Amino acid sequence: MNELVYKSARGEVISLTNDDIDVQTATEIRGYEWDCGIGRKNIYSPRRNYIKDKVKFIATKNALEQLRRITDTDVINETQGTFIALNEWKQSGYITGISVEKVSAYYIYGSLECIFLDGSWHKSVEVSFIKNDITSDITNYGMNYPFDYKFDYSNNKTPKILNTDTYLPCEFRMVIYGRCVNPTITLGNNVYRVNVQVPEKALLIIDTRDKTVVLRDETGYEQNVFDKAIRGNGKSSGEYIFEPIPAGEHIISWDNSYGFDIEYFISESSIPWLKTS
Repeated sequence: MNELVYKSARGEVISLTNDDIDVQTATEIRGYEWDCGIGRKNIYSPRRNYIKDKVKFIATKNALEQLRRITDTDVINETQGTFIALNEWKQSGYITGISVEKVSAYYIYGSLECIFLDGSWHKSVEVSFIKNDITSDITNYGMNYPFDYKFDYSNNKTPKILNTDTYLPCEFRMVIYGRCVNPTITLGNNVYRVNVQVPEKALLIIDTRDKTVVLRDETGYEQNVFDKAIRGNGKSSGEYIFEPIPAGEHIISWDNSYGFDIEYFISESSIPWLKTS
């Protein structure tokens, strides 16, 4: 293991791969196992549950004492910490015990009892899509011909590409920047739409992990606008606001009058052996 750290709920960070405390290759947390039912010639209901493992370590007395105090605080307060591997892969959890096997003049040898709550490792990737920089009637209002038509011809939707470079769908958090009205974004085969006015300097935040849609004004005040989000007939209906991003490459299009960010979350059963993009 090149790098593994424990970050407490209070923000304290302790490296578990340095000269003072080292879990070495941490082979105990490299494996994984799906929990699933087994039927006739098939499996069903696959899921990844929490994992409890003992991870071997070598540590100085001072380093081990510091680790114990910090991790005990999280356990007593029931405030989960975060394990971070290779500087990017994360999983919530606790260190709930220390088993001592050998004590030398300089080092203590033993095992850390670790609970990994998520059952998988995940990292986030952020991608930004900016609005059209041309401030004109065409950008803001469409092609406003001088003739008195009852409608305006809309401006072109410039498509962009998003490639998650994964094999599994990704949950995501989307932040849309105002000013805009009824923002609508097409990603692949799904339309994400919220029938709400987003004022200047306000944010519309969509999070598929906890199924929330929130409007946050420039003062930080938040309004629940879940009822304004289009949910269609649920997942795979083509207009579900919480549709995960499918694996692979997809075209994104919108009217370019506002910008937005997408932070998507890649999930893996175990820590990748190779560093990924």
